[in-house]
Amino acid sequence: MPAERKDEKILWAYGGGRCAMPSCRKLLVMKQPGTKRNASGATVLGEACHIRGENPGSARHDPGYPNVNRYPNLILLCEEHHTIIDDNEAEWTVGRVEEIKRDHEAWIHGLVPGGAEEANRRYYHGLVEQLVSDMSLRRWPDISDSFIRNVVPKWFVDGVRNSTLVVHGAVWPGTIPELEGHLLNVVDRATTLVNAFLEKTDLLRTAFRPPASQHFDSYMDYMKFCDTLPEWEDRVNRYLFNLTHALNLLADCVRRSLDPEFFREAGHFTVVDALGAMSELEGRVYFVNGYHEDGP
Repeated sequence: MPAERKDEKILWAYGGGRCAMPSCRKLLVMKQPGTKRNASGATVLGEACHIRGENPGSARHDPGYPNVNRYPNLILLCEEHHTIIDDNEAEWTVGRVEEIKRDHEAWIHGLVPGGAEEANRRYYHGLVEQLVSDMSLRRWPDISDSFIRNVVPKWFVDGVRNSTLVVHGAVWPGTIPELEGHLLNVVDRATTLVNAFLEKTDLLRTAFRPPASQHFDSYMDYMKFCDTLPEWEDRVNRYLFNLTHALNLLADCVRRSLDPEFFREAGHFTVVDALGAMSELEGRVYFVNGYHEDGP
């Protein structure tokens, strides 16, 4: 399926009608004499290319990524560089292609009067959108519930790691320092949560498969492991609540400084406990209004 028409227009506008590859950046429209077949007198040489491939087997395909045909997943390239990035996805990773797109659009905005400020806003917006995409934040109710049930999907772990690399590697414009602080805070707290969760997950996969004690040097070691689980679960849950609060602070900042409609329809980030693991099997939704003590 091709890109949505509105999103393709947005892509061409923000991309200035030029190939996003920094070594190229050629104009993607060539003037030609008007003909009956080509009454516009111009030929389009560029393509709205998928960052994450649309179909299984395509370059950088991500089965968990929604809306592959919308602007955040598109980059404007000439035919040559479209082929280059798709033929070697090991080199042209999602993160690298998204960085090329952000840098190109910032360069385009810097060429027009008043464009430097707008370029900075677009750069911030690109970082926020990549965080939302990598961490699948529009699925946060399911993600928070998965932490409560100790079944966190690998794609979330990978998304946190990629977001952390991108945000910590960002060249900050410095025009919205509050937003920069919130972005760093979110990825750092997400990393803390993921690392804490992974401490015991390998053993959890096997510890309760009979005979459970065979995975430990002794039965006493097994019992000691079981005794540590409540403290570990409490710590993971505390980090989860703290990350949820950090996401709400970030969302508030984005609405004030960049996009008034950011997650407005979805509402506040909450912690969902669908099976009632924390409340005697009574499903609940927790609204988080601050950081929990004794933890990041």
